[in-house]
Amino acid sequence: MQFHCENQLLHNSFSLFQNQKLISTLDEKKWLDTILGSWKGQKYIFKYTSIWNTTRVKICTDEYKKIGDIKWNFLKNKATIVIKDKSYTWSYKSLIGNKWQIQDDTGVIVDYTTNFSSGSLSSSSENGLLFLTGLTIHQFHYQSVALTLCALIPLISSFLA
Repeated sequence: MQFHCENQLLHNSFSLFQNQKLISTLDEKKWLDTILGSWKGQKYIFKYTSIWNTTRVKICTDEYKKIGDIKWNFLKNKATIVIKDKSYTWSYKSLIGNKWQIQDDTGVIVDYTTNFSSGSLSSSSENGLLFLTGLTIHQFHYQSVALTLCALIPLISSFLA
């Protein structure tokens, strides 16, 4: 399956298209707290809890029934995804963060490449929740990097002064 992804940077949202038809959306409602996703009419909620460099994300249906978890380590750029007792690994495949993959024990399932405002996603799976989960981790990573840089700028500037 092939998808085109558009990222509305100022609105912190993603839209996935297949054959120029909108298939899915992912919208952040509270910065670093809640992301709402939809895939072909089914709605999902991604709810964050973070302790220093380890982040946990609960994946729920729109009725708040928990169906999965994400455990992500900011320093390792890698996440473990568990959805309905099946485990996956999400990881970056480039230093600048423009390529990532999701794998299971059989190999790569989802491949994503971005050029900042748009991207392409290819997959051997039809699991839309897996696509939304990968984009959620990707979004959280960029926000975590931005927060880290904002925190380090005063420290670096004090050393340079």
